[in-house]
Amino acid sequence: MDVSFEEPPLSEAAYDVGDTVVAVKDLRNDGTFPEPGISVGDVLVETGTVGHIHGVGVYLQEHIVYAVAFSNGRVVGCLERELDLVTAAPGREAGERP
Repeated sequence: MDVSFEEPPLSEAAYDVGDTVVAVKDLRNDGTFPEPGISVGDVLVETGTVGHIHGVGVYLQEHIVYAVAFSNGRVVGCLERELDLVTAAPGREAGERP
């Protein structure tokens, strides 16, 4: 039995390290946020909070996830649909793929 896994290519990422983004919805703890005292379902980042992309990776070999450092001090893993671009990183035009 041949088993192969295909990850989405990071060239399909909408955002890149250094981009400034904004949360388009409240981001809640899905159980993966490691801070003690934060329960599943608690809001980590409120709608409209600005942040900066610090990393891009793949989760479950299926989803491109962005490590975003938000202005409230939290670094949260986000999906593309949870973010909107404010400013592209220097040297990159808005709308241009990383």
